Amino acid sequence: MTKKLLILSLVFTFFFLSTNKNQAQTVLNQGEVMIIGYYGDGLSPEPNCNEAFAFTSYVDLLPGTEIRFSEEDFDQWGTPTEGDLIWTNNTGNTISALTGINIVTHSQMASCGTGASASMGSISFQGTGSWALGTSNEEIFVYQSSSSLTLGTMISAFYTDDSTSPGHIPPAPFSTANIIDLESLDEDADVAVYSGPTTFSSLNDFVTQLTDVTNNWNTEDGGGDNGTDGGVDYPGSLPSGFPLSIDDNSFDRNIKVYPNPSNTGGITISNPGLNIQNISIIDINGRVLNSFNYEGVNQNIELDLFLASGIYMFKITSHNKSTIRKVIIE
Repeated sequence: MTKKLLILSLVFTFFFLSTNKNQAQTVLNQGEVMIIGYYGDGLSPEPNCNEAFAFTSYVDLLPGTEIRFSEEDFDQWGTPTEGDLIWTNNTGNTISALTGINIVTHSQMASCGTGASASMGSISFQGTGSWALGTSNEEIFVYQSSSSLTLGTMISAFYTDDSTSPGHIPPAPFSTANIIDLESLDEDADVAVYSGPTTFSSLNDFVTQLTDVTNNWNTEDGGGDNGTDGGVDYPGSLPSGFPLSIDDNSFDRNIKVYPNPSNTGGITISNPGLNIQNISIIDINGRVLNSFNYEGVNQNIELDLFLASGIYMFKITSHNKSTIRKVIIE
């Protein structure tokens, strides 16, 4: 009996560790997720139904990654009148960087039918209030947090109307460089889609291109439903999907991390000659413990780590590609 209990205990412990290590999500930084399309002109069966937006990530999104979208002014988060959405990568697979994901939000009203839906992953309403994307002061705030309308990490913002109001300005240390502001192009646009480059040399280039509304966005406004009239339609005018500028199979195949397991905490990372821009160390709860930035081409990177025994995820990033390696410290 004692042996059986011991075996069951070991099986449970292994299952617990295996389950928890898969819960690590992509911890996002400012600018790494941007809106690439907006549709705030839903008319049937009533206003605010069939509204939608699309987004893309500059980095891979691990299974379990959660991203929140708020349509609520920051100065009203204490007494919310509009809803909040949470998107989850529940596909069981890593979603490659620069994949376009389309969200149909409808509204938090029963007459809109099925609520929210996503072309990849899952989406659901969170918190209180009523999501109404096309009703005055249109904006979308992109962030990560453990709960609804509670700011953890601000990632980016998207405005089509009234962006000068204090309630629309994300708090410091968020940089306004990560805001797509369409007001100068078409205030209160009904439809807007990104039409610029789809390959990028760096995160800064990604943010610069996505926020260049003058050269890289198309919009449409006016009476009636502009989403399917042959102008700037939605989702018809959205980019069909961003191609990757780095072959992910080649990059992932050539990255080596050794020794693994390591009983000294010393780790060597070799790469295929590409510029490794960042290495982040993530624990099994998804917390970033440390992040190292690099310049130039590094054939071998040696890290002297001071980590407790356990399982860690090393996120290795090069341009718009990243890969994850599980590292065991004994």
